[in-house]
Amino acid sequence: MERSRCKLRETKLSLNVRLQTLEKLHRLGEFGKCRPNQILFQKNEPAKYLYVILDGDVILDYGNGDDRSLWIGAGDFVGEIGFILGRHRLATARSGPDGCTVWRLHRKQLFQHRNQTQSVLLALLLVSLSPHIQSRMAILHDPEPDPVDLLENHCDTGHPSVQQMASMLDTGDPWDTAIMIWRFIQTMPYRFGYWDMKASDVLRMGYGMCTTKANLHVALLRAVGIESGFAELKVPSDFVATLLPRGYRNRVGTYIKHYFAVAKLNGKWYPCDASFSKESLGVMAREIPEVADCLNRTMKRGEPFNMVGEYIGLSPFDFKLLPDLQPILFKKPFYGKHNLDAMNILLDQAQGPIFNYPAWVKVVRKILRTHPAAAFQKAYAGIFSDVYRLYVALQKSLQPTPVTPPDFAKQEVEKE
Repeated sequence: MERSRCKLRETKLSLNVRLQTLEKLHRLGEFGKCRPNQILFQKNEPAKYLYVILDGDVILDYGNGDDRSLWIGAGDFVGEIGFILGRHRLATARSGPDGCTVWRLHRKQLFQHRNQTQSVLLALLLVSLSPHIQSRMAILHDPEPDPVDLLENHCDTGHPSVQQMASMLDTGDPWDTAIMIWRFIQTMPYRFGYWDMKASDVLRMGYGMCTTKANLHVALLRAVGIESGFAELKVPSDFVATLLPRGYRNRVGTYIKHYFAVAKLNGKWYPCDASFSKESLGVMAREIPEVADCLNRTMKRGEPFNMVGEYIGLSPFDFKLLPDLQPILFKKPFYGKHNLDAMNILLDQAQGPIFNYPAWVKVVRKILRTHPAAAFQKAYAGIFSDVYRLYVALQKSLQPTPVTPPDFAKQEVEKE
């Protein structure tokens, strides 16, 4: 593999490490291109490297014969469990059909003699990995929603948290209240995710994409007594594609369906699209200059707000009205939950990352400047414990589901 200039700025590492630090960190590793379907590492072999995917993709195959392979896209990393624990690989990793470019760091970097600068860099690397380890652990323990409950109660207007927030936003005047609710939803970060969420879950998380933000938006409007529904538009995928890192854009179709809230005010259905935060519009404007005109636009009394429809040349009142989101709640996306952190890199850079840091990270940051060697040691001890928990949980999840043999004696009694 050949050495190259820093290309880590559009990877998950960039969300925790400054660009100048990334430029130093990349010199500790090496870059290289992988041919289509080239093996990066094989299941059960000793682990040597942590890999960060710069472009292309990697397929992670656990080889259990039950179709549990994972697609890993650009900006993400693979091989972190073996890299941290020194265990044999749990899966085989190979490049996708178009190959990939990777940065890799040898495990020996963790244990060889280090100067203060290297200790700082490696401590920051481990801190950068930590929230994503937490995220992967959460995914393993994330229960599937009850499909019947979700279909019937996805817009759970009666939930206490939705009711409380609605009362805080209610001014007593329908138009002013609708504008207050629009502002609340619009300031929430836009972030890619899944559709199968209740409105109260979106409120608890504090972020969402167009569909989930629209769900909360409608729930709040209904909670204050404003008749509301969902608007559907079929639009070019430009708006979404520009918010994705480039490695994900070729997986988005030419057109997408865009959803937002509509409110019946003065007897007329007004679009109230609050999907995109100001920061996410700034990301979009880098490639669609016309969007810059919308950065400071807000919903106003007596006026529709439908920037996406207007952008594609429609009347702001030209949309399909839906009473609920049942038709799309279980739509299958091209990505998995494990892809979300990497898919949101550009958005997290602009809006601030949404991470769950373990307690040891605070200690590492506190002593990093004064005791870099101790900071690295603490970082390694902390992430080793976290990764080991992930390793155990992942092994458990990969075990085949036991099949209880039939009780033939019981069956004979029942037949009699």
